[in-house]
Amino acid sequence: EEWIEQLHRVTQLEHRNVCRIIGFSLANSRRLVVFEASETSAGLDELLLLPSASDHNRGGRVQRMDFNWDARLKIALAAAQGLAFLHQSSPFQV
Repeated sequence: EEWIEQLHRVTQLEHRNVCRIIGFSLANSRRLVVFEASETSAGLDELLLLPSASDHNRGGRVQRMDFNWDARLKIALAAAQGLAFLHQSSPFQV
């Protein structure tokens, strides 16, 4: 199937703003894709889960819902760079 072939190709791509695919499954017409968790210091998790003095610790992670404009710009720029790679710079177009 075309979906499986495309995923095989995508698993070979590497970019700091694109999560790696570590597995996928197609069973009974249900599709599942498993992505690697980001561990880079500029990862989306760190931009979305920034600690602040007024935050409450939940399960070892500090959740923050209010994003300043600097954080919003970093998130948008990182997403745009990842998409530009996938659609323009990667060895094959996704």
